[in-house]
Parts: sequence; C-alpha cells; structure tokens
Amino acid sequence: MAHRIPMTTQTAPFARAGDEPTLTDLLADPVLHALLRCDRLSEGDLRTAIERGRAALRQRG
Repeated sequence: MAHRIPMTTQTAPFARAGDEPTLTDLLADPVLHALLRCDRLSEGDLRTAIERGRAALRQRG
C-alpha cells in the first residue's frame, strides 16, 4: 500500500495566494460537473457565460 503525503496549506494545489486553477483544471473536476447537473447547465452553457464575460471586459478597455 502506498503512503500518501497529507495535504497541508503548503502542499495543497492552489494553496498560495494568486494560484488559481485554469479553466481546463476546473472543467476536469467532477464536483463542478455535479454542480452543473444540479443547476441543469452544460459545460457549453458555462463556456458561453465565460466568453460573454470576457467580451464584456474587453469592451470596458
């Protein structure tokens, strides 16, 4: 049996300030997909919302 290193605030992914998961990381997370299903949304719906947000931010300058 392999020993697991316990996660701490020093070793956990994205534990430091400024470290944020990429969209690819988020879309690979089964918890995100469970939340989308609960809200009756698809990955495409999420991607569309993100693109609309990006477009709105670009228009602001």
